Amino acid sequence: VCTDFLTRPTANERIVRAERAAHVFQAYTSVRDVLRNQRRQMIAQTITHLLVEKYLNALPAAAKANLAETLREQEQELPAAGKA
Repeated sequence: VCTDFLTRPTANERIVRAERAAHVFQAYTSVRDVLRNQRRQMIAQTITHLLVEKYLNALPAAAKANLAETLREQEQELPAAGKA
């Protein structure tokens, strides 16, 4: 939405906040839960960074424009061992 399929720099002004929107989640109340959540967030950020910076930016414009189809096709090409 804000990068035109990663073909332009991020345009944060294109992001609109929905009025009266809310995000509710269960509070982490133990040290263990906080640390597990932090670990989960670090893993997710790393995966996102790798996907966006290393993989998605390298795709041709046509593949970016049809990203869902591109990913489905590539998923079908994965060997069975690569599927979780």
